[in-house]
Amino acid sequence: MKYSITCLSFNFSTNHKTMQTDQLASSQEFIRALKAPKDPPRPGGIRKIDLARQAWELETLFIPSKAEVIVEWVLQSLLANGTAQGTESGILDGKSWKLLADIIGTCPNPNLNSLPTWLNGVINRVAVWPLFTRLLRALGTVPGSDQGLDGLRVVTSVARVLLPPAALKANCDTVASCFWEVLAMFATRHDEETLLSAVDLSDSIVSTFESSFGHYSNKKKIAITLVDHHLDSWLRQSETRHSENAFLTEFRHRLFDVGSSIIFTPEHTRSIFQHSDTHPVLLATASSPRIFTVYVSALRTHKLSVFLDQNSSAGNLVKRIRGAARELFARSVAEREWSVVAQLTQSAEELQVVDDEWASNLGALVESAVQALDNKSTVERERIGVNVCSTLACILRLNFDIVEPFTERLLSGLCDAPPTVRAQAGMVFRLLLDYHSKARTLPSLLPQLASAGSREFYHATCVGPVFDPTFVARLRRSVAAFVTPGQILPCTQHLLSDLASHLRAVQDTPEPPRKKRRTSSGDKRDDEYQAVHVALASRLVVDVLSSLPVKTLKPDLFEQLRVCVDEFDAGVLSETISMLLNVPHLSWGNQLVLAAALRIRYALRQSRCPVQSRHVPKGDVAAEETSMLQMVQDASVSGELVTEIVRVLTQGQRTKEHICGVWGAALARIHSDAENQQDSSWNGSLAHTENHVWFPLWVLLLDRQLRIIESNLSAEQLKAILNLFVVMGRTADSGYGVTSAGLFDRTVALAQFWEMSNIRKTLNDKIVHDTSSLDEVDLHKALKAFRKGKASKHTGSHDVAISMYRIAALAPPDYLDRSAKAALLSRALCADVLATSSKDRAAVRVVLRQLSSGGTVALPEEYVRYLLDPQLQAIRESPSSPQDADDVLSTMTTSFRVYSRLAKEAGTPDEIVAVLRAVETLQLFDLPYWDDPNAVISIRATLSLLNTILETWGTKSTLPDQIHALVVKILQQIYNRVEQTKQVVTDLLIESARTLHLCEQWLNSDGTKNSHRARRFLRTLVSQNSVASEALLRLLTQEIQNADEDVRLLIAAFTLNAQSRDNGNDIPQGAEQSFGEACRRISAEQHGALTNEIETLLLEPETNQTYRVATIRMASLGIRFAPEGTSKARRRTTTAVLHALAQLPQLAMFQEACAIFVALYTWLAHSASI
Repeated sequence: MKYSITCLSFNFSTNHKTMQTDQLASSQEFIRALKAPKDPPRPGGIRKIDLARQAWELETLFIPSKAEVIVEWVLQSLLANGTAQGTESGILDGKSWKLLADIIGTCPNPNLNSLPTWLNGVINRVAVWPLFTRLLRALGTVPGSDQGLDGLRVVTSVARVLLPPAALKANCDTVASCFWEVLAMFATRHDEETLLSAVDLSDSIVSTFESSFGHYSNKKKIAITLVDHHLDSWLRQSETRHSENAFLTEFRHRLFDVGSSIIFTPEHTRSIFQHSDTHPVLLATASSPRIFTVYVSALRTHKLSVFLDQNSSAGNLVKRIRGAARELFARSVAEREWSVVAQLTQSAEELQVVDDEWASNLGALVESAVQALDNKSTVERERIGVNVCSTLACILRLNFDIVEPFTERLLSGLCDAPPTVRAQAGMVFRLLLDYHSKARTLPSLLPQLASAGSREFYHATCVGPVFDPTFVARLRRSVAAFVTPGQILPCTQHLLSDLASHLRAVQDTPEPPRKKRRTSSGDKRDDEYQAVHVALASRLVVDVLSSLPVKTLKPDLFEQLRVCVDEFDAGVLSETISMLLNVPHLSWGNQLVLAAALRIRYALRQSRCPVQSRHVPKGDVAAEETSMLQMVQDASVSGELVTEIVRVLTQGQRTKEHICGVWGAALARIHSDAENQQDSSWNGSLAHTENHVWFPLWVLLLDRQLRIIESNLSAEQLKAILNLFVVMGRTADSGYGVTSAGLFDRTVALAQFWEMSNIRKTLNDKIVHDTSSLDEVDLHKALKAFRKGKASKHTGSHDVAISMYRIAALAPPDYLDRSAKAALLSRALCADVLATSSKDRAAVRVVLRQLSSGGTVALPEEYVRYLLDPQLQAIRESPSSPQDADDVLSTMTTSFRVYSRLAKEAGTPDEIVAVLRAVETLQLFDLPYWDDPNAVISIRATLSLLNTILETWGTKSTLPDQIHALVVKILQQIYNRVEQTKQVVTDLLIESARTLHLCEQWLNSDGTKNSHRARRFLRTLVSQNSVASEALLRLLTQEIQNADEDVRLLIAAFTLNAQSRDNGNDIPQGAEQSFGEACRRISAEQHGALTNEIETLLLEPETNQTYRVATIRMASLGIRFAPEGTSKARRRTTTAVLHALAQLPQLAMFQEACAIFVALYTWLAHSASI
């Protein structure tokens, strides 16, 4: 590119007269200046590089081979000055590189056959590769050195022209020196900005080096150089760098792969194999696990070059490769760094190199893994747990027999896995379960699972992977599907016999001295371990018994099974319950055992249990139930036991009075604990007396007994439950724990909750009653205080009333009665103003949207103006989700429709005029509001207001004067914003332009509309490297319809939308809908032009696969949404597109798009036949 002399910018301070004296007069003067020993050639003159710039740009200065002379001088100058270190290095001179880029940029595309002759001569005389080697060395050591080089863009443009032909002149050692500097720079520099700017340059160097290395005869020499001098730099490319730019990570992977191709050439791979015990590359596997994969792959690729002895049959080669992999694996995992072990084990699995010879190595790993899981340090288990479980999962898939001897210890170690490890631990449990299920050996696993829970931390076990709902459901399915008829009876007998022996041991153990709030983390007594085992085994037994496939049993075997269950229920189970109910003060362990016994009794007496017990209690049942009811009221009884007591006491046919009495005691206990304990979260354990008793009861209430309380509890008890709902529904989430708010939200969202008439009536009455305090609030005074920045005197005194909106927001509107709806709607405005949290405010606005969506109720214009004012909204927390903002917008739009209808039909425009005046005064489309995130809702609401006015009056009607004057002022503000050219194009700007296009007849007296805004936005988006949105497609559709815009812009916008997708099939549904709607709305002629252009694109070659998929999708949409009157053209285009699809390469990413199009074609053919 040529620049005029007046546009030059010299980096010196001199006046105009001096500049005139430094103008070059002749070519001889220029040559003498370049050959001068000093720089600048004359004292006080300009530098040689500036003279070279002048000579290049002065067309009147004739120098034979001017480009050749200047380029050679600049290159030699850079090479001569590049020996200095640090910032003094002349090789970083930006002016020199810019001049080179400008001159070499005039060369044609860097094709080796089309380079100018003079450039070949320069490359022959100048050492190009050492120049770039020194440049990279300087970049790697001087901070910010890329800034003077325009982010290395000019250097990259020079490199792309010079390096490929220079590589033909230089030997591979010289080219490799430059590659070593690339490795060093990406190993030592940590500032992402510099590295990102160097990626393109480095990529050119790496590509050229790969080509040179591929033709080099002495590849082993380069490999030895890398191993001896640059091994550390190469290994660092494989290190995991969290939060690093993905582009940099991808390039580092490429550098590692190129280094691998250097090291693992056939001859060097043989050398590595022969010295595998001592070779530094293989010794580094423990720190860089990717070497394992590369090494094994190289052995397979070069097996005939590596194994040169006579015994080279295919089977023997495979065995030797697996042996070499095993030896490297064993050395690399010796230190038991579990992150490395996990990666290597996974690689061994993927490479399929594990055979029977690996058994001892993998067995040692499993033993180490079990020992690591037995570590009592939670911090250590959290650090290594995920990798240990990943290793075990791989070994289980490779060879289950290796893990089987350690199953019991393994289960025991994983039961109380820390929260961060539970997902991976669950995977190990699933693999164990799946193997035993397919092998039909579940009866051997179930007792091990039942005994795996004898752990110190029972509370962690209860929420561990064994009792994860997903695993429990999988276990039930496996028992139902894979336990054979011959295994059912022995399996049940084994489980019940084992459980009976532990229950008898508890009966024979004397009650220990009672300690206050005793837990398992206190004295580690044998009876407590026994109790933990019983508690956990009971849970598993219940799941197994309720899932047994008894329908496959013959009648005699089924009778034996029932007898076994009856004997267990009538014998040791009933004896244990009776004994423990007669103990005055139950210890912690005995509470666990009694809860377990009651859990089993409840399961055996359920009607849906496959082996329902036929035992009829013969003792004093009433006395037992009285004792249980007293335990419910005892504050020292654990939540687990109270929960099981309530389940048993409400099971079967019970009177209403009995159920009311049981739940009355339970609710009193819940209420007491809820008042005394402020934390409303729970870790999921049912074991410790320290846990809130009301949480287990709450789970029971919400999951199992809604129907029971609906049918039997009194109105006062229902009201007490709902009061607890409100109190507990205001807590925050608690990490891995369960919260009352979460339980409550889940329950209220259930349809069955709202289908219970008694609960619903009580709740509606409560809503009306609890929100009545808001009637005391004056909205005008509350807003006035809010605008002044003062807290209303009512703030904080209506939290209960506002919390009712959290419940109402979860309720289906049809289930709220008329009085509740009226109360919520009339009091919502005050609740919104007084709400102190974003969640409460969001709930209020959800209720407002739901109850005002009918379009007949308008909110007071004073409240609407409050919602429109960004300054007032900025005081509050930002909306917690996009849905919250949409709720506000929907509420305001509903009011706008009512205001507009009243203004047109009743002639009362006061409300809409007040809102328009407020919007015009705010000037939302000017700075600073336009760039303020808090103003986005207000701007969107303004656009909605204008669209509503347009919808009400129509495009051909005349607006009333009051409304028209304000609308014109607002449109003028939008016009000023839209017509600014130097601004970022956003969806909000495009939507503003779309609204302006629709309403422009009110702004322009002659009714003309400005067009081509969409074209300008599209051009700006391309320059910003941004993605076109559905909003732009909609604007384009309007301009194509009304302003005769070029229909091909739809293709450009849709393709730009797809450019950010890795797969063209991931195009957003909204973009496809907008494109289809555009096809439907344009004329038949325009649609014909569009489909012809798409057909042409399909027939042309295209290297970008994402664009190709987007073109196929456009073809499908264009034919599917064709306007009326295009049936013949549609059939012709369909046939043409099918021919085009047949020419496409058979790539996976094309298949989905092609399948959609073929399905469309089939549908069209079927429609035509009908």
